[in-house]
Amino acid sequence: MIHEVKVFDSSGNLKKVISTKSLAQRSNARFNEMFKSSGSHLRNYKGGAKTGGVKKKVASSGTKTRKTKN
Repeated sequence: MIHEVKVFDSSGNLKKVISTKSLAQRSNARFNEMFKSSGSHLRNYKGGAKTGGVKKKVASSGTKTRKTKN
């Protein structure tokens, strides 16, 4: 659950209040950015429930690629 955020300045005066609606919008935008980035952590994932969740190992230069079960 998200609660509103109150921002105070250094003297203790209330500067602004960030509403739950704007916090939820920001959270959703950040979540969507994570999966749209070109360096997604899911890029090297191969398979799923049908294949047993096999993750492909990324080969270094001069080595063979091998598959391991999680």
